[in-house]
Amino acid sequence: GPAEGRPIQAACGQLTGQLQRQPTLGANLNVETVETGKSAIAADEEKKKQESEETTDGETQGVPAPVLTRLLTEAGSAEELLSLTAEHLEEMNSIHVSAALLTLGRTINRHPDDRSKTRARTELFKKAEFKALLQRSEDLLVGSSAHCCANFFVAFAKLRFRPRGTLRSRLLEATTTVAPELLPQSVAN
Repeated sequence: GPAEGRPIQAACGQLTGQLQRQPTLGANLNVETVETGKSAIAADEEKKKQESEETTDGETQGVPAPVLTRLLTEAGSAEELLSLTAEHLEEMNSIHVSAALLTLGRTINRHPDDRSKTRARTELFKKAEFKALLQRSEDLLVGSSAHCCANFFVAFAKLRFRPRGTLRSRLLEATTTVAPELLPQSVAN
């Protein structure tokens, strides 16, 4: 449906934001660059590489946000997706988490009959990686965009998952906060 493409739209928005923050080509052309004979292009590429490898505290950074979104939405199986989420859980924002949950819903619904879908859901809900994904959802929900809140609802519906406790409270709180921003199509999904 239309909601399935929304994580991709969100990733495009993230990529656009990153591109807008990029320095212009040649911005690193300085005396040192001229003295070492490096071209402006080589200097820019080196700076971009350093920036992508380090965060402000010097730790290495993971996969760029748009790439992670693409990897999550293109995962071919629940196992592949859960492996990706386990590897990148701390890097994941609300867009990534909702995309992962939507993808899990799609993979479960690929099963040929209701009995195998039910079995796949039951097995999924028991997995530690899925529980960690739900915890990350809980952590990120408040402050999520209207689009992400709608995606969480669609994902939980696809999975036939009933949020309980704090997850349900935060989902309702977040959605109530952004309700005026929800698009009619998001609500209809």
